[in-house]
Amino acid sequence: MESKQNPFSFYDFLGYFTPGAIFLYSFILITPHIHSLDDISEFLNSHHSIDKVEQYIPFVLSAYVIGHILSFLSSVTIEIYSIWSAGYPSKYLLKVPVSKYFEIQKPKRIKLTARVLLLLLLAPVTIFDFILGYCLKLREVYSKNLDPLLISLIQNKIVALLKENKVLTGKSSVSVQTDNYFRFVYHYCVENAPNHLPKMQNYVALYGFLRTLTFLSVLGFWTLTIFMFTNEVELTKGLGYLLFLSLCSYILFMAFTKFYRRFSLEAFMALTAIYPKK
Repeated sequence: MESKQNPFSFYDFLGYFTPGAIFLYSFILITPHIHSLDDISEFLNSHHSIDKVEQYIPFVLSAYVIGHILSFLSSVTIEIYSIWSAGYPSKYLLKVPVSKYFEIQKPKRIKLTARVLLLLLLAPVTIFDFILGYCLKLREVYSKNLDPLLISLIQNKIVALLKENKVLTGKSSVSVQTDNYFRFVYHYCVENAPNHLPKMQNYVALYGFLRTLTFLSVLGFWTLTIFMFTNEVELTKGLGYLLFLSLCSYILFMAFTKFYRRFSLEAFMALTAIYPKK
């Protein structure tokens, strides 16, 4: 059986190792300037520097493990915020109405608290997203719908595919509010559209990489904020750095949503190209 993915893939490098290496290297640079972390600084400089060949392995392993942790944290923060605020790309591409951020069902109190906390945690992203995304309509640039012709074509293909596999028995159309049809569409394309598979995998690697970098920028924002309150960083310099990190966070977030959208669109276009099989 032909393998569709290498054991150590492009996603492992971009999605896990690179963000982990950035985090670890940034931490090594920062710790010497924090007096309360002198012992940690000395340990990192002696065990995780890359001055010697024998220290490459612990650095690579540490970066890879940290990258997995960062990727998970970004998936439950950055990606969740994107879904709660704009919906899944597979939905808004087809112009499916999505609930607003605070339009939630029961239990309202728990979900409302979680969404408020997420807004505060991702303040560098959410503030710019409100000003530029909602007020200035910039969100429409990177999360826009498809044209009516493509929407009709894709929906017809999805309905036919699901009916063929006995998923929509008795239904005349996809229940876009409840049916999680995209997973089935994606795996169908993985198995039957080898020409589209590398592109889809590249998009997955890119949006995972950018999602984790967005989380790293937010983490840097709050770290710098703490340093300012503890007088580790001057207030005037700190404010400029905070503005820069906030802007970087939002730009990276827009890039993440752009490639998240392109991944979904590529799966849809692959479906329209290969289904039905000849």
